[in-house]
Amino acid sequence: MKNSDIKLISFDLDGTLIKNSWEIFYSRVDEIIGKTQEIQSLVSQYTSGTISEYEFMRKSYGLWHGIEKNIFLNIINDIELDGNLHLIINKLKDLNLDVTIVTGGFDLYVNHVTKDLGVDVYCGTKSNFVDGILSNIAVTTKIELFERMVKEKGISYNEVIHVDDGTNGIPLFKICAYGIAVNTKNRNVIKNANIFLEDIEDLVKLMVEQRKPES
Repeated sequence: MKNSDIKLISFDLDGTLIKNSWEIFYSRVDEIIGKTQEIQSLVSQYTSGTISEYEFMRKSYGLWHGIEKNIFLNIINDIELDGNLHLIINKLKDLNLDVTIVTGGFDLYVNHVTKDLGVDVYCGTKSNFVDGILSNIAVTTKIELFERMVKEKGISYNEVIHVDDGTNGIPLFKICAYGIAVNTKNRNVIKNANIFLEDIEDLVKLMVEQRKPES
């Protein structure tokens, strides 16, 4: 992989940059509202292609309407972030790379886990609370976020690497310079990526090696 023209690396958040805490957050919310089976059904429909990413986001987040904001905040405040996240991002920045996050995650959670990372975040949800109660979550697909990011950054798709572990990262793989699948056993994701890495730390090693000047 030649990446001398690469200016930006965009990351999915849940499952890619963050391995464990996101599962804790979403599973605890689903348990509280008693909608675990409904969520699992929607996940199955989405992964099988029965419903689109937009429909999956709209329907799954729609199950959260009526939850008190404090419930979300209490769960979020209990979450401990992966300790090496800052180190990974800083190493990539040291290579003169712009690091950006593109995620369909819940905005309160996303804002909490990314607030000290020093990167731009494109989040696909915007929650609206009325009197402390969740009344609506507006959703935007990941591909729409990605297209907006490229436009706002003033770069081209062939100057971007996207790193993802999920099905909704595949459309991004298809239009960027390189798609890198990490932390996933999903064969479809791996098949559509240019490169598959077992762990996100392997990406740093790869980029360091590729950024070395030719002798």
